[in-house]
This record gives sequence, structure tokens and C-alpha cells, in this order.
Amino acid sequence: MRSSRVDLAEHLGHTVTATGVVSNAKMHNMKEDAKETAKDSGMKKSNAEHGHMKTTDVKMVSESCK
Repeated sequence: MRSSRVDLAEHLGHTVTATGVVSNAKMHNMKEDAKETAKDSGMKKSNAEHGHMKTTDVKMVSESCK
């Protein structure tokens, strides 16, 4: 996550809800569609891959990560 509008360091170690937009959304959607197609063909879809999100708002849910 990246943000020039929200101080993410304030929430280090917290559980948060983040709102924002995916960087390069068109390419992200194309990649997700390709992964779904591969899944339909028997390949496993991996959730280990992460994209970039420009964060516009953060709300603290808990002071811990539990």
C-alpha cells in the first residue's frame, strides 16, 4: 500500500480497514481474468501475489493484529 494522503506509519501493528484504488487497474483486471481462466483449466490460483493500492482512507479496527 502507498499513500501520500494517509500516514500509514501511525497504524503499524494495528488491524485496519483500508480504502483506495488499485494502481494500473486495467492491467490488474486483465491479470486477474487470466488467473481465473487458468484456474478453470485446472491450475491453482495463488493468493500469494500482491498488487499495489493507493490508499485514500484508513480506519483502525483494533490496536493489535490478532
